[in-house]
Amino acid sequence: MRNLRAVAVCALDQNLAALEWSPDGTSLAWADLDGGIGVLRAGVIKRWKSPSAACLAWAPDSRRFLTGGDDGVLRVWDAAAADGAMQVWNPAAVGVPARQRPAAIGAAVWGPSCVAVAAGKHVELRSATGELLGEPTALPATVSALVRDPARDGFIAAGYGEAVAIPASAGAVRTFTWKGSMLSLSPSPDGKYVAIGCQDNSVLIWQRSLGPVPEGAPEPEPMRMGGFPGKVQHLAWGDGATLFTAGGDALATWSFAGRGPAGQDGVGLGGHAGRILGVQTARRGRLMASLGEEGRVARLICWTYRRAWEPIASVQLAATTLALRADGRGFAAAGENLLLAEIPD
Repeated sequence: MRNLRAVAVCALDQNLAALEWSPDGTSLAWADLDGGIGVLRAGVIKRWKSPSAACLAWAPDSRRFLTGGDDGVLRVWDAAAADGAMQVWNPAAVGVPARQRPAAIGAAVWGPSCVAVAAGKHVELRSATGELLGEPTALPATVSALVRDPARDGFIAAGYGEAVAIPASAGAVRTFTWKGSMLSLSPSPDGKYVAIGCQDNSVLIWQRSLGPVPEGAPEPEPMRMGGFPGKVQHLAWGDGATLFTAGGDALATWSFAGRGPAGQDGVGLGGHAGRILGVQTARRGRLMASLGEEGRVARLICWTYRRAWEPIASVQLAATTLALRADGRGFAAAGENLLLAEIPD
């Protein structure tokens, strides 16, 4: 296994709320818990200040990105402009007294045709220029996770007791219910499954119909995989037949080939001595990176599939946040410093 070398690019003043590569992998943006916004583009670092920032989402053009936070304001930044060229999508929310503010924005995802924004118990869709599209979708509790549903051209949101699949255009909202707190979610690349990590140290798997779902059709029953040593906060799909799960210090893979994982145990990967902080995949699911605590620092491990999933490279670093480039050729990690490293082929 090769040793990677991570290079410190700059110091960070606060812990990060978000760290994300642009879709084309040429720019890196981050938002810290104090409203600091940063961009690394063409080797140049730019920093701006926002009153609030809890989430970040890049546009498909890899030039603009959106931030949202406790003040309920949606801000769009131009990464190529010297001053950020910030634009506010909901100006009526700016400067509103705390008691009258809209719900805090906890998550945002920018899809090919529209943007999904989670604010409190609601998910709203907006056009690429900020116009509100229809009525928001309501969940029974605050939205805890929001992701793209690329195979179905939509989004999936989850909270306590319920997850909803929201189409980007016409179509019915599909609901998945479970009495418990849902923390993380990930749809399979082919759209056949939805995996949800839960507070009760389990993973739920829903198998979805490939055709249109009739209005009022009964909800499917999920598979449940329990016994994790901690709440399951990280999920990622490898190739279409592999799901990675992380709960506590346990990192495992589940095979969805053939009849799927029902009645089978996951395969533990090991490698980490402490709590898993992040799991991401790249190279069409053939590369996986995991970040886990190791004493006072952390260890990042890169995995690939040969006859089984095995580690190919690692590095020890002081970081709590991971962002893997979509092409799998490098990653960013953040703690007191922003760190970059290349990954061998």
